[in-house]
Amino acid sequence: MNIVRSLRRRIDKLLNDKTGNIAMLTGLIMIPMTFALGMGIDYALAKQTQVKLQGVADSAVLAALTPTELTKSDADAQAAVQNLWNVQAPSAINGVGVTGAATVQTNLSTGVRTSTITFTGQYPTMFGSVLGIKTLPLGSTSVAKNSLAPNINFYMLVDTSPSMALPTTTAGLTAMQNASGCAYACHEACPTCDNLNNPNGWDNYTYAITPTANGGLGLYLRIKNVQDAVTSMISQAASTAHANGVTYGLSISKFDYQVTQVYSTPDIYSNATAATTAVQNTATDANGEALGLYPLQIYKNNCVFQSNCNPSNAGSDRDTAIDAALGVMDTANTGSASNGPGWTMFTTPGYGILGGTPQEVLFIVSDGSEDTYFGGSRVYAPVSSPGISPKATNTDWCSQIKGQGIRIAFLYLTYVPITTDSWYTGHVQPVQYPNNVAITSANDQFAIAAQNCASTGLYTQVNTDGDITAALNALFAKVVATARLTH
Repeated sequence: MNIVRSLRRRIDKLLNDKTGNIAMLTGLIMIPMTFALGMGIDYALAKQTQVKLQGVADSAVLAALTPTELTKSDADAQAAVQNLWNVQAPSAINGVGVTGAATVQTNLSTGVRTSTITFTGQYPTMFGSVLGIKTLPLGSTSVAKNSLAPNINFYMLVDTSPSMALPTTTAGLTAMQNASGCAYACHEACPTCDNLNNPNGWDNYTYAITPTANGGLGLYLRIKNVQDAVTSMISQAASTAHANGVTYGLSISKFDYQVTQVYSTPDIYSNATAATTAVQNTATDANGEALGLYPLQIYKNNCVFQSNCNPSNAGSDRDTAIDAALGVMDTANTGSASNGPGWTMFTTPGYGILGGTPQEVLFIVSDGSEDTYFGGSRVYAPVSSPGISPKATNTDWCSQIKGQGIRIAFLYLTYVPITTDSWYTGHVQPVQYPNNVAITSANDQFAIAAQNCASTGLYTQVNTDGDITAALNALFAKVVATARLTH
């Protein structure tokens, strides 16, 4: 009996003895902890490999968006991306099996190129394989986008009619009218042949720009400001084309009673100096009209040419045929690669990217007024206004040109209402401000028609005393910035 009690006491003591539990539990936990630590190492190594692969993919997709590759086709750019991945990926992952597929696609309507690499693979585990997890998945997609700057043909249509010989300042307008009685700085070869009473019998244009020290007024006329603005825009177009890695064609034409091309080139960056020289060319044609951007010189009042003063044709001084000029510009005579974009436009302009047909943009710099012979009589009218009376055309040239995918940028040089001039009040004012409405910018029919002629967002107005050069450069910058959104 004592033996039994003693044995029970020993068993109870053994059962109640808790020394050594920690060691036992630690031993039991070490196995899963070892595998957990091992899996952590596997995951960290896999993650490290994933990051390296992502860096390779990011670098590769950008290869399609370099200036050089942006000029190439999608297929060639895609090949460059794929090749860069194939070369760099193996060295980044130390032989781990992974595949990557590159795609490059350009949206022609927006000009946005998207470069993509999608890669997948399996990272082999060391510890996980004991638990049956032999690999960890690798994979991701890297995407990069950039807009392709388009090639553009620019066509400038510049007003050089006698009204462009207005002074650029209010003070100049007053000085011109007080000195000559001719508010529009009449540019006559024979000022003594009519009743305009120009001072000293001089050509009023020459008198206006002659320095005051030599007996003239020494005024800065609007046409000079326009010439400076076009020259500045030539420089801006050349530098922008070079910076964007694109080609800008440029055609400069002027209009008065007719439209005449001043200069044309398929690449303004290479020919900016020649274009500037042409704009400033003072040499004259057989009729005595300057070849550059200078105002038309009429022979005398109501007569452009001494030899022909028939009011039913170009011999009269109906000398602002802007609608006729637009009609010529809309003729499908595109020129060729050897002589530039031509002085008329494509009927189907392209997107201007990846070797395609260039985009087309028409710049108009004018006071927006017609002064022409139409329907048997002399007509003053807003530009492209077939729906009003009087009118100077049966065709809405602005809408027709824009309908062909050609954008129009219009720099409207405010047609100054000179109410002290009898010809203005009797012939122009009833058209510019019909029905005796107040002479305000909101009622200016020339401005309204010019804005309607322009494409959305591409209209700018410069008033007397305004900076035409800054306005034209800003309008050009806006055209280039929005070129990718044309189609």
